[in-house]
Amino acid sequence: MEGAGGGIVGALLIVQNLRWHFAKLPVLEGVSLEVQPGQNVAVVGPSGCGKTTLLRLIAGLLPMPTNPGSGVLTVNTPRIAFVFQEDRLIPWKSVVQNLRFVASDAHQATLRESLKLMELSESLDAYPAQLSGGMRQRVNVARALVSNPDLILMDEPFQSLDETIKANILSRLAQLQKQHGFSTLFVTHSLREALCFAHRIYFLTPRPSKNRFVQDVQIPPVHRHLFDPVLLQEEGKILQRWFLPTAN
Repeated sequence: MEGAGGGIVGALLIVQNLRWHFAKLPVLEGVSLEVQPGQNVAVVGPSGCGKTTLLRLIAGLLPMPTNPGSGVLTVNTPRIAFVFQEDRLIPWKSVVQNLRFVASDAHQATLRESLKLMELSESLDAYPAQLSGGMRQRVNVARALVSNPDLILMDEPFQSLDETIKANILSRLAQLQKQHGFSTLFVTHSLREALCFAHRIYFLTPRPSKNRFVQDVQIPPVHRHLFDPVLLQEEGKILQRWFLPTAN
């Protein structure tokens, strides 16, 4: 819902007690979360717990169940972008052509600005095979930004990258989020990535997934780096809560 000034009023995304089965296999059995305008939200859970399924439901790539008790999923903006685990660039198109493929009506200046924001100005005419893995993933993020989204869904996009590249991309994305005010829903099995980037983290159980607990992240921006001692100390506290039954 938009206010008088064109901004979003209320939550961008509301998920309440969402249940979803694949055939007879239960995948989600009661997941709830919210994303507010300008907020970075992470969903952390073990591999195979249904994080990607959750994002695909939100993006409309999977059909919502219609049976009673399947929960509620409300998306209050049509301006959604998706950053996949793989870069999914079209190999026979240049970097700028890959951006234009998803934003055909965008001005050339807009495409160039999105690439500049991801420090790719010198690579706009390069082809995916000429780029490193980190550069291709930055193109992947630039492709999401070019549509000027309110909400970016991110499906473990950095899992195949080394730690230095991952840290640089996370830092750059956090800066862009502050500048442009979009929101993100970022799913990962890496608690450290979530602590670097998110304002709030939702923790899921193994499949069939339910909410386990929610953590607001109070780490100051200066300490939001993958190997910062303050962040590592917070990671240790949460891991204790995650793995030790007596700490829950």
